[in-house]
Amino acid sequence: MEYFNAVEIIEGTSLKPNLTDTPSKAEIAKLEAWNKSASQAKMVISQCISDELHNRISGRLSAREAWDILTKEFDNKAEDQLFRQCLDFFNTEWPDNEDAPSVLARIKNQHRDFVAGLKTRKIQSVDCLLQLLFVSKILHIIPKRLETFKSSHLLIKANDEKSIDDLSSALILHERNLAPVPPNPSGEALEVGASKKWQFARKVNNPRFETDGGIKQLDIVCKYCSEKGHWLKQCSRWKADGQPPYPVRAKGIEMYKNSSPTVNETETKMALVSISSDVLAVSTDDNWWFDNGATKHITNNLNFFTKFEPFRGNCAVTVADNKKLKALGHGIIEVSNFFAGQLKRFTLNDVWYVPEISRNLFSVLAAHDRNPNSRYESDLHECRFIIEKEVVFTGTRDQHGTLYRASFLPVRPEEQCINLVEGLDTLQLYHERWGHMDKRYVRVKLQSELGIAVKPSREICEPCQFGKAHRQPFGTRVRSAYPGELMSGDVCGPFDESFNGHKYLIVIKDHFSHFRFCFVAREKSAVREAIREVLAKAKTVGHQVREFLSDNGGEFDNEGVRAVLREFGVIQRLTAPYTPEQNGSVERENRTIVEMARTFKYSNSEVKFPAAIWAELVTTAGYILNRLGKSSTEGKTPYEVWFGKKPRIKHLRIVSSKCYVHIPTQKRRKMDSKALAGYLVGYDGDERYRVYIPEKRDIVLSRDVVFCEKISDCEDREESAINSEEGETKLEEPTEDEPNNSAQSESTSSLEEEEEDAVAPGIRKTSRKRQKPSYLDDYVTIAEAFITEDDPKSFSDAMQRTDKDDWKIAMDTEINSMNSNDAWDLVELPPGKSAINNKWVFRLKRLPDGTVDKYRARLVIQGCAQRPGIDYEDTFSPVTRLDTIRTLLAVAAIKGMVAKQFDVSTAFLYGTVEEEIYMKQPIGYADNTNRVCRLKKSLYGLKQASRCWNRKFDDFMMSLKFERSQEDPCVYIRRRNSSKLIVALYVDDGLVISTSDHEMNVFIEELRSKFKIVAKELSYFLGLEISRIGGDIAVGQSAFVEKVLKRFNMADCNPTKIPMDKVRSPASGKAPVNFPYRSAVGALLYLARGTRFDIAFAVSVLSRSLENPTNEDVGQVKKVFRYLAGTKDFKLVYRCKPKTQLGCYSDADFAGCQSTYRSTSGM
Repeated sequence: MEYFNAVEIIEGTSLKPNLTDTPSKAEIAKLEAWNKSASQAKMVISQCISDELHNRISGRLSAREAWDILTKEFDNKAEDQLFRQCLDFFNTEWPDNEDAPSVLARIKNQHRDFVAGLKTRKIQSVDCLLQLLFVSKILHIIPKRLETFKSSHLLIKANDEKSIDDLSSALILHERNLAPVPPNPSGEALEVGASKKWQFARKVNNPRFETDGGIKQLDIVCKYCSEKGHWLKQCSRWKADGQPPYPVRAKGIEMYKNSSPTVNETETKMALVSISSDVLAVSTDDNWWFDNGATKHITNNLNFFTKFEPFRGNCAVTVADNKKLKALGHGIIEVSNFFAGQLKRFTLNDVWYVPEISRNLFSVLAAHDRNPNSRYESDLHECRFIIEKEVVFTGTRDQHGTLYRASFLPVRPEEQCINLVEGLDTLQLYHERWGHMDKRYVRVKLQSELGIAVKPSREICEPCQFGKAHRQPFGTRVRSAYPGELMSGDVCGPFDESFNGHKYLIVIKDHFSHFRFCFVAREKSAVREAIREVLAKAKTVGHQVREFLSDNGGEFDNEGVRAVLREFGVIQRLTAPYTPEQNGSVERENRTIVEMARTFKYSNSEVKFPAAIWAELVTTAGYILNRLGKSSTEGKTPYEVWFGKKPRIKHLRIVSSKCYVHIPTQKRRKMDSKALAGYLVGYDGDERYRVYIPEKRDIVLSRDVVFCEKISDCEDREESAINSEEGETKLEEPTEDEPNNSAQSESTSSLEEEEEDAVAPGIRKTSRKRQKPSYLDDYVTIAEAFITEDDPKSFSDAMQRTDKDDWKIAMDTEINSMNSNDAWDLVELPPGKSAINNKWVFRLKRLPDGTVDKYRARLVIQGCAQRPGIDYEDTFSPVTRLDTIRTLLAVAAIKGMVAKQFDVSTAFLYGTVEEEIYMKQPIGYADNTNRVCRLKKSLYGLKQASRCWNRKFDDFMMSLKFERSQEDPCVYIRRRNSSKLIVALYVDDGLVISTSDHEMNVFIEELRSKFKIVAKELSYFLGLEISRIGGDIAVGQSAFVEKVLKRFNMADCNPTKIPMDKVRSPASGKAPVNFPYRSAVGALLYLARGTRFDIAFAVSVLSRSLENPTNEDVGQVKKVFRYLAGTKDFKLVYRCKPKTQLGCYSDADFAGCQSTYRSTSGM
C-alpha cells in the first residue's frame, strides 16, 4: 500500500478531489493520480484475500469500503474478535514434534493480541473479564450436534449481550428444540445446499487456480449464461436466479437435471434452522415466522408475490432426513406491520417459493445482508428486528414453543389498490385486530392507511361490553313547575350524639321553591314521622305534594313510609341502586348545610364548641338558607316562594358571636348576676334566640339578648386562576363525613376556602390571616413569655393610639436602619416573579419594675410565602442555652470577672441574602408606584434570616481570633495577654464576661466598629433579672412570676410554703373546660428551667397528666402558683467565694405513687 501511496486512501484521510466547472490541468492530474492509487489499492486487496472474502467485497465500489469490511473482520475492534481469541487460546495444544520456543512464541502472540483487544473494547472490570472467559469456555466445549448454535450465537448476538445468562437460556432452548425422539430427530434441519460438484466448478473458474499460461479475460465463457467476458461468479443472471447449484456438464455447455439431487449426493450446508416436525404438513395461513439460521426468506403461497420469476434450474431445500423440498422460483413480497400506533409497509426481496414448506420463514441473516445497520434481539417470549435503532418487526412465542411468530402480514397484490366498500365484517375484523378500539376511529384509519372504505356499524361488540361498560349520562331533567310537584329527602349521619341524644340529620327539600325542612333524629326510623309532618305543613299552606323522591335505603323503602305517602296521595319514586346522582339536589343540600354548620362552629376562636352542638348549627343553617338562599324564581327566596310572603331577616345576628342573656327575676336573687354570657347558636322562630352557655353546657332560649358581634379579620382576595385557559376554579371535593355527595349544584364554596396568594403562577395559596387555633389555647411557648398584651397588632392599630408619635418614631428608626444598611433596591417586578407581603410588629419593652424601657417597631417580611429551594435553602441557626448563661454567671462570680450585655440593633440586616427575593414596599412608607423592593439584606421574617445573621457574626468573631466552644456553638472564647474574654450570643442579645476591664472595652469598641449595638451593665437578660451584690451575682424571675400569676388569676391567692402535697391517687372527674392546664404547666416549666429549681419535681409530676387532667391535677397546679406567690422574690445566688466542697442532696421513697406504685428518687 505504501508503494502505491494508497495508505491514506484506505484509512479515509485522503478524499477524492472534486473538480470545478472549468478544471485546470493540475486538478485533472491530481484526480487521475488519486483514481490510480485507489484502483491499485483495490487490486492489492483482491490479490491478498481468499475467494470467500473476495465474494464479500466484490460489490463494494471503493477500496475504502473493502478495507472497512476486512478491518471489521480481523481487527481487534471486531464484535466477536475477543471471543475468537479466547476460543483459539482454549484450542492451543503442544504437539509432540514441536519444540518449546515455537509453542511459547505462539502463546505470547495470543497474549499480546488478547491484551490489545481488552484495551480496545475498554474492558476493565473483573466481572466483564470473567463473563468473557466463561462464555468462551462454554462455546469451546459445545459438542458437534450444537455446533450450528455456536455459529449463530457469535454471528447474531451483540458483544455486550454475550453474557452467561443469555447464553444459558438460548442454549437450553436450542437443545430442547433439537431433543431427539428415536430413531428420528423431532426437529429438522432446513438447509439450502449446492453439490460439491458445483463447488468444484466454481473453484475451476476462479482465476487464482489457473496455470502459469492463464486464460485471457475475453476468452472466458460463463458456465451459466454461456456468454463471454465474465466469470460465473460475476454473472448477473446467475445471481438473480438465487445462485442455483451446477449439477452436470455435457458438451461444453452447462445443463440442468430435470430431477432433484439424489439422497446420496454430498451437500454443502449454506443455512441451518431448527423447526418443528410438521414442516412437511402444508398450511396456507398468512403468518410468518422468524428464522435466525436460514439464508433466504421462504414462503409456500404464490399469491403473496407482487413480482415472481421461476428458477431455470432445479433448486431444492433439504431437511435433516435428506428429503428434498423443491424451490420453484423467487420474487418480491410486500408486508405491512402495525407497530407503535402506525401502519408501515416493507418489501421482502429474493423470497423463495417452496410449496411443500408448512411455514413462511423470515430469514434474519438475509435481512442483515441487505441492512448493514440492523440488529436482532430475542428473549424467552419476544424477539425484535431493529434497523437504525428503530424496531420494525417483532415476534412472539410461547414458553415451550419453537419459532417466533412475526407481527407483520403479507399484502396481497389485489389489496394494494383496493378502494371498494367492504361489508360490516371487515369493520368488526379490524376492530378486534386493533385491540377493540372505537369503531368510528377504526373506520377513519382504514380509509387513510389501507384505502378500505367501510360502512358505519351499530352492532354491539360483546367483549367491549364486558370490558368497557360505563354509566350512562344523566342529562338534563325537566324542572318542577310549582311548589310540591316534586320533593326529595335524604338522611345524613351518624354524627356525634347531641345534647338530646340525636345522631342523624333528615333533610326534605322542595325542588321548585328550594325550601328545605331540617330534622334531627335519634334513629333513621324517624323518617316516617318527618315525612308526615312535612306533608301536613305543605297541606296547611296550600301545596299539594305530588311525588316524593329518595334513595332505596331501608329508612325510605319500607311499608311505614309507603302508608304515609298513600295517606296523602303522594307517589313514591326510588333511585336506582348506587346512583345518588338521581337524587342530586338533596344530596348536595346535605353538603351545603353541613359546611355552613362547620363554618359556624369554627368562626369564633374565643369559644370551643363541643361536638354535640352540631344539631343546633345544622338547623340554623337550614333556617338561614330558607330566608336568604336562592330559588328557581329569580329575585325570590325559598321562603317567599313557599309561603307567598317575604321573610323577616332584621333579627339575624352573627352565629357563634358572644352575647349576654337576661336572667328573669324569678330565677335570681337580689345580688345575683342579671345576665349569663353565652354564644349564639340558632333561632327559635322569629322571636327567640338559642344561646349556648359554656358553664352549663346547655342551650337557653330567650328574646332578651344583647350581642357583641365581632367581624372576622379578612384580607382582600387576590384572584389567581388555577386553570388559565378555562379561568375557573374547581370546587372543593366532598369530605368523608358527607356520603353520597357526588351530584352537582349551583351552590358555591366560601371565599375562605378558595382564597389564594399569588406567590407563583399555578400555585394555590391562601391569603387568610393566620391565627392561633382555639384548640391550641392550652399551649404555651417560650416566646410568649416576652409578649405583652397591650402591644399594637397592626400599623393602623398603632396609629390610632395615644402614643402613636412614639410608635412613629420607632418605625422611622427602623426604616432609617434599613436605608443605612442598604437593605434593598427599588426595582420593577420582573415577569414571572411575585412580591412577598410584609407587616409591622410592635413591642413595648419594659424593665422588671414595669416602667417603659423603649418602643420597638420591627418590619417583618411574611416568610410563609417563601418556597424551599427557590427563595431559601438553610434556615437553622444555633442559640445559646439557659444553662450556659447560668454557668457563665457562676464563673464570673467565682473569678471576679466583669460582665456586660449588648443588643445588636437590626441584627438581621447585616446578613446578606443570596437568593432573588422581592418584597412589597413597607406599609406606611410606599412611594405610590408599582416598584418593589429587591432584598439585599436578610429581613426579619425570612426563613433564612437567622442563618445569615449567625454566619455573619461567626465570621466576625473568627476574624477577632475567638475560638468557638465545643459544648455550645454560640459561646466564643479569646485568651490574650493573660486575660480571658467569653461571649455568649442569643440571636441578637449578647452576654460578655472578662477578667480585664480593658479587654472588655476593646471588644465593645470592636463590636461598634462592625455593628450598631447598645451596650450596658448586666441587669435584665433573656427574662432573667441579674443583680450584683458585692462580689456575688443573684439571678431571679420575679417579674415573670407576677405575670404568670396575673395571667391565671392567682395574683391575690393565699401563699403556701410548699409547692405540692403528697402524691395521691388521681380522681375520676375531669378538669373544668375553662382552665388551661397545659398552658399553666408550660409556664411553670419555663420557670423551672430558668431559676426556680425548687419546683422542678412538682412540674415533672404535673406533666404526667397533660392529656387527661383531673380536678386534683388542677388543684396541684394552683398549689404551685400559691407557693410562687409567697416565694416570687427567691433568687439563685452565685457566691464569689463558694465552698470548696460540692454539697449534694438526695431524696427517695418506695412505691410512693398510689396510682402506679412506682418509686421516686432524685439528686
